[in-house]
Amino acid sequence: MRICIDLDNTICETDETLPLSVRYERATVKQHMIKLINNWSKKHTIIIDTARGSSTTGLNKYYKLWKIKTLTRNQLKSWGVQYHMLRVGQKTFADLYIDDKSIHPNVFSK
Repeated sequence: MRICIDLDNTICETDETLPLSVRYERATVKQHMIKLINNWSKKHTIIIDTARGSSTTGLNKYYKLWKIKTLTRNQLKSWGVQYHMLRVGQKTFADLYIDDKSIHPNVFSK
């Protein structure tokens, strides 16, 4: 099964009051979600999907997306998240989506 998991406020907490220039860098991990994801990754394809950078426009769009993807990849590595694909700035197909904007992630961690 392909499981698509949102990043911000699902795998980590972000302070929405902070400017974008520091918001993602100051994200704090939800350890219970990491354990759950790592367990699923043994039997399922895990896709980390984030809208980070989706509102980026203009000539700098690809550079900003690259910077955001690099930051995100480094965060996932430092948090010990086991995943198969990272998508930044766009959504993808999956069999199951876990996102703070739909079914709350705490439902799956109980």
